[in-house]
Parts: sequence; C-alpha cells; structure tokens
Amino acid sequence: MLRCWRQGDKDRALRLLMDTYGHGVLAYARRMVREEDAAKDVRQQTFLEVWRGLDQYEARSSLWTWLCAIVRNRSVDQVKRRARISAREISAEGDVSNAALETPDPSMTANSLSQRDALSHCLDKLPSALREQVLLRCHLGLSYDEIGAIVGEPAGTIQVRIARALPKLRRCLEDQGANDPS
Repeated sequence: MLRCWRQGDKDRALRLLMDTYGHGVLAYARRMVREEDAAKDVRQQTFLEVWRGLDQYEARSSLWTWLCAIVRNRSVDQVKRRARISAREISAEGDVSNAALETPDPSMTANSLSQRDALSHCLDKLPSALREQVLLRCHLGLSYDEIGAIVGEPAGTIQVRIARALPKLRRCLEDQGANDPS
C-alpha cells in the first residue's frame, strides 16, 4: 500500500487501504457512535484524513495503529457533535427524542443479534474512556502500548483498567443471557 502511494498510484493505495481496513474501521466506529449513518460518516472522514495525511505518515507506529488513532479521534468528534446537537434539540423541543438504532445485518441470526445487543448494553455501562480502550484492545486488537500512544496514558494503566473491566463485562453478558460474546 505504502509502496503504491510512494510510487504515485494514490488511488490504488487508498483502495487497498479501504479494502484491508475499511471493515474494521466501520465496525469500530459503529461501536463508538452507535448509529449506522454516523459510523459510515466516520469511516469516510477517516479515509479522507488518511488521503490528505499519508504523505506525512512517518512510520513511528504501524499503519494500522495510525489508522486506529484517526478513527478513534473522528469517532470521538462524532459523539461530541451528536451530543451538542441532542442538547440543542432537547432545549428546543423540551423532550428527548429516541436515538436511531443501528440497522442489523440481514445475515445475522436472532442469537447473534441478541449477543450483539447484550454486548452493546454491557459496553454502555462502562465509562466512555474505558469503553473506548476496551474496544481498541478487544475489537481492533491494538497492544497496550499502541493504545497508550493513542490516548496519552501509560500502557500499564490501560492494561490494569482493561483487566478489571473484562470480568465485569463477562458477568454483565452472563446476566444478559449471552454466554458467548464473540
């Protein structure tokens, strides 16, 4: 991918990046912003930022880690933007409108939908910063060092937080009747 980019075939490089990482970026964005259209916007913003910034990529971290930092930041921006919009709507309308739910994939079984909903419910119980770190680790597969570089905290602190959060998530999933969270 980087070779294509450096050789001037930027369209092909971007297509390869999107083919390789697009699904993971969208899945992470879905978990963070919890709304399909907003998650797709985050994915688009992420790859637009990659397009604009790949010339400045210095390879101080892996390409995947760099991409994860971008999608994380765009997801946080989207959540903040939606919170500001919701606050304006609430004050304008005087009541809370229902949040749009993610449209399920038609190929998902009732059991997998139930497990997804249970996981979403249990993740929602975590503070947002911890939820984000758990997703970076468990969903995107980043190392504690990579997560630390993204969020600006020591890797050991993140490792301890996640280690403490996982049993709570497991218990919550069991309480929700989701025996296999994968």
